[in-house]
Amino acid sequence: MLLTLVPTLHAAMALRILGGLAAAATIPTVFALIADRIPPAKQAGAMGSVMLGMTAGIAAGPAVAGLLTEAWGWRTPFLLIAGSCLVAFGAGWCVIPHDRPSACTIKESSIKKAGAGIFRLLLAKGAWNGSAVAGYVFAGEVLRMRYGLEVGAVGVAVSVFGLGLGVGNMLAGHCSRRYQREENILVLATVVMACSMTLFLTAATGLPVALGCLLVWGAALGIAAPASTAILAQRAGANKGKVLAASESVNNVAVLMLLPVAASASATSLITPAAALLGGICLAGAIGSATVRRR
Repeated sequence: MLLTLVPTLHAAMALRILGGLAAAATIPTVFALIADRIPPAKQAGAMGSVMLGMTAGIAAGPAVAGLLTEAWGWRTPFLLIAGSCLVAFGAGWCVIPHDRPSACTIKESSIKKAGAGIFRLLLAKGAWNGSAVAGYVFAGEVLRMRYGLEVGAVGVAVSVFGLGLGVGNMLAGHCSRRYQREENILVLATVVMACSMTLFLTAATGLPVALGCLLVWGAALGIAAPASTAILAQRAGANKGKVLAASESVNNVAVLMLLPVAASASATSLITPAAALLGGICLAGAIGSATVRRR
């Protein structure tokens, strides 16, 4: 709300930083709440539903904001977001139980035993998630250079990745219920992700095959992310809030480290070496996830 009143760009940037801090605090708390209140067998599906909402917001937000800005000015999107946050606060206050959770507890000895496995899972997630997001950054440039697409067509083609991501989020719960072991789902999804990403970025296939790779790449990421979050929450026990916050931090650091690789590849047309590097890092993350045994 204050963003609509500030007189300078610097003040607006400071408020955006505060908004980012609030979002960074909210996301791991939401996942920790799911782990506290929902049985383990249903956690991946619940987290997938949350991530589906995030995916929809990321995909539709810029378009909706643009339409609102054209119609009623740039303040309108911010006022709509502020109003939505207040509605969400009211709904959460009424719906979320205020008592301390008594279910889904884990013995302290199990938590200590799982500590090393949690650390390896965090590093593995940073590897496959960071490489997948960084690779997506120059997917549009690959489509433009390889198939001669115009800017508008590139935007439509790249949106296939978002479609796959949403499909993966919706399938996360089904996969968890069907196979009843998130560890296997995670390893399979990350391997599929690494293969489809590498194929898309390095192989000169036809456009339909490339779009299919984008779709599978997004779907695999959409399945792997909630599965990984559910595993971390279950293994962390009472420390799930700290572990999930650390997970988000590791993801962000990995993306920041790998984004320059994607940016330099787009600028210098050295796409194949960069793609091979990102695919290898993603596969290394899949292998890292596979080496962590289930408790």
